[in-house]
Amino acid sequence: MGDGKPIPLFSWTDNMKLKEYQKSLVEKAINIIHKQRMVYLAMETRTGKTPVSIMAASYIANEIGNPSILFSTKKSAMKSIERTFRELQSDIPELEHISLQIVSMDSLHKVDWQPNRVLIIDEAHGIGAYPKPSKRAISLAGLSRDCIVIYLSATPTPESYSQIYHQLWAARSKSGLIYGYKNFYAWARDYVDVKERRIAAGRVIKDYSGAKEKMIIPYLDELTVSITQKDAGFRQHHVEEHIYWVPMPLEIAQHIKTIKKERILTVGDYEITAPTAASVMSKHHQLCSGTVITDSGKAIVVSDHKLSKIKFLVTMYRKLAIFYKYVAEHDALVSVLGDLVTEDPDEFEESDKKVFIGQFLSKREGINLYTADAIVFYNIDFAYVSYVQAKNRIMNMHRDKKAILIWMFTKGGIEPDIYEMVKGKKNYTESYYKKKEMIRS
Repeated sequence: MGDGKPIPLFSWTDNMKLKEYQKSLVEKAINIIHKQRMVYLAMETRTGKTPVSIMAASYIANEIGNPSILFSTKKSAMKSIERTFRELQSDIPELEHISLQIVSMDSLHKVDWQPNRVLIIDEAHGIGAYPKPSKRAISLAGLSRDCIVIYLSATPTPESYSQIYHQLWAARSKSGLIYGYKNFYAWARDYVDVKERRIAAGRVIKDYSGAKEKMIIPYLDELTVSITQKDAGFRQHHVEEHIYWVPMPLEIAQHIKTIKKERILTVGDYEITAPTAASVMSKHHQLCSGTVITDSGKAIVVSDHKLSKIKFLVTMYRKLAIFYKYVAEHDALVSVLGDLVTEDPDEFEESDKKVFIGQFLSKREGINLYTADAIVFYNIDFAYVSYVQAKNRIMNMHRDKKAILIWMFTKGGIEPDIYEMVKGKKNYTESYYKKKEMIRS
């Protein structure tokens, strides 16, 4: 790589913001890039993936003579990454001429290809869809030709090791794990125990989730730099979890019974229909937290049973971060908590704002909430990755107080079933919902 002449590693200084373990990880990442032309920083949340990736990318950029680095991330993380880069530049002379272009993941397809560029892809597990590549994976594959790729994720394969194939494919990896395979299906013949699974309407599909971990992990070890919060020296490296049970009002129980049996529900002037099993599951889930989306598209509040308990929790903690799933839950929380609320994580961290609220999908990754005394899951998302990512927003190396997660469950509701799945590192699906409902009936 480059002209083969070694470039001295950075002018580390005693007052710079990188920790000793992060400097070591930078060196490990550079060594792997020299061998593989890519590296996967599979570091636990809050251990410093961003500064480690920027430092490793800058070294390689200096080495190959192209000072332009592309950093793809979530919109919510862009300001934080820009701030980290500027802080590193002020500390380290070798970064003065480095140009960092930060783009949102959704804009990756708009970026022009450049040869010999370093690409940093944050939350890389998001391109791990299978058996067919996602649009994001296809966009990255178009950019990664003749480039270096640095992947970042605390959860590289959150549901199945099958998720690694298209991540490596998009990076044009020469790893022996995927090299020589035409596509995922060819790869799966060797690395996946493929099974058949029955889904809605009696259809049978192939299930590719049973990846052969023992065969895959040795290859990933050659590509990966990892560290746990405990090994990084976190004072608190465990999130203490509690379930807060909320009684189910009779009207909600009746609404759920009606939507499951009749597939149609009338609330005031609004009609709610659920013609498919998937829509029944969704309406059931919404109702358990007191909201529902009507056929007209309007989201309405049908019960305040969780809202009243949220007001109590706000009085119990100095600062509280709340995650919700549905837009109607957002509107209900804002209407009840008013001026106490901010949706800007930076404002929450830097001001006296008492409550942060964020939707799982957009805020589970890339933000800091470590001034919060506790995190509340007002509702529960179907995806395991939402659980494992969102709960760690509260973690920080210097946190002395307990890290607390409160799950809000409606007694007799759907939430415990979803909890059972995500705690088992699986996603909650329509087929699992139907199976549970058959057992209950």
